[in-house]
Amino acid sequence: MPGRHAVVTQEKDAPHFGDVNIPRLTRAYIGPVNGHDYLGIYAMAGNLLPEMARISGFGELGRMPTEAALASRERGLVKHFGGAATFQDNIRTTREQLGLPAASSIAVSAGMVRRSRIMEPRVGSFIHGQSVPESVDKTVVQSAVGRWMMRRADMLIDFAKDASRPTKKVGEVVIAAGSRQMKEGEHKFVADLAQVNGELPTERDFSRQVVGPYLEAAGFIVRHTDAESTVGENVVRSIAEAPGLMDGTVLAAVNVPSVTHVAGQMRMGLREVDKSFDWDGEQFFVLATDTRDLALSGESAATHQNPEAAVGAVARDALWAHNNARDWFMTSSEFAGIREIHNPFIQDLQGAA
Repeated sequence: MPGRHAVVTQEKDAPHFGDVNIPRLTRAYIGPVNGHDYLGIYAMAGNLLPEMARISGFGELGRMPTEAALASRERGLVKHFGGAATFQDNIRTTREQLGLPAASSIAVSAGMVRRSRIMEPRVGSFIHGQSVPESVDKTVVQSAVGRWMMRRADMLIDFAKDASRPTKKVGEVVIAAGSRQMKEGEHKFVADLAQVNGELPTERDFSRQVVGPYLEAAGFIVRHTDAESTVGENVVRSIAEAPGLMDGTVLAAVNVPSVTHVAGQMRMGLREVDKSFDWDGEQFFVLATDTRDLALSGESAATHQNPEAAVGAVARDALWAHNNARDWFMTSSEFAGIREIHNPFIQDLQGAA
């Protein structure tokens, strides 16, 4: 019997968090049924989430995933590993939950993150994974910590470098920003703005005064939408205000290791505004190529990913993969014949009623 902190290595070709195929994941909620196997997102990466819950003292997860067991607003797995929007602020919580000294906590966390494979790049349809079209109609960038926002901008510049002009490949870039006040350590430009303006900027300030001009200087056409909120879902809803955004193909520039979390939340938010958006999985695409090595010896967050912070990203990715699988089950014609007979998401739907 493995000890509390033993993390079993997954099979090489097992479904993992670095490449979530939503139809395939949705089918995993239905079977196989044998009383021993976990279903849906719990089975990903060789039952990684149940092991994460066990070794961190969260307790045993049931066989069937539920939003309540994952969600950050209650005592779910996301909250368990820290509910702060900025991942670096969750490092202490992860270490406390694992009950390990720093070096051991980093090693165990790194094992879980490697097993999840969330540090791998991802470019393609959010739902199916097929390639991004030669040109898309709009590109969306959601505000975040400073270094992540600049990484998203750099990804777009690199992605469009072979086009005769950026707009031909990525269309208009819509930057949606919230009102969270930033910290100096997020990026050197945050400190520069604070010195110029006499106060720390908000994400909205940083988007309009740094990220937008940076992309415009590289030839992109930029539009800004703002949300007077620090809540991600509210920022996402502001994206839908961009004229024509819901009518064509959309590319979301997001970061490794939070591809499924950020893009999945964005897709669901846009579908709340218009249920026809990405109904077939061929309208919404992701771009995430900013991979980083794990920080195992105190390397800077500017160049490496702290594994203790990334553990929470696994839980958040799981939550939004689960939510999108539920949405796919309820709307895809593939499951029309069994929705009334067997609905594996019934507990989620009853909780929302």
